[in-house]
Amino acid sequence: MVEAAEKLYTVEPLNDVFGGIIRDLDMSDPFSLSEAIKEQIKADLHLYRFLVIRAPPGVEIRLSAEEHLEVASWIGKVGSDFPGHER
Repeated sequence: MVEAAEKLYTVEPLNDVFGGIIRDLDMSDPFSLSEAIKEQIKADLHLYRFLVIRAPPGVEIRLSAEEHLEVASWIGKVGSDFPGHER
C-alpha cells in the first residue's frame, strides 16, 4: 500500500454503491508513473470496482490504443473473447 505522503492523486466515490473518480493524476505520460502509484491504482480498483481517471485542469490526455492496453495490463491480463481478435 502506498503511504499517504506518496499518494499523488485523490479518489472520490462515484456513488454509494461502487465506483470512484481519480483526480489530480497526470496520465499524459503513463509510463513515467512509479510502481507505487500503479499498485495504488490497482488497490483502488479493487476497493471501488470501477474507476474514472479525470485529467487535472489544463492537461489533455490522448492515449493510443497500445497505451490503453499497457495501462490496463497494470491490473492484470488483457484479452478478448471476440472471435478473430487476439487474446
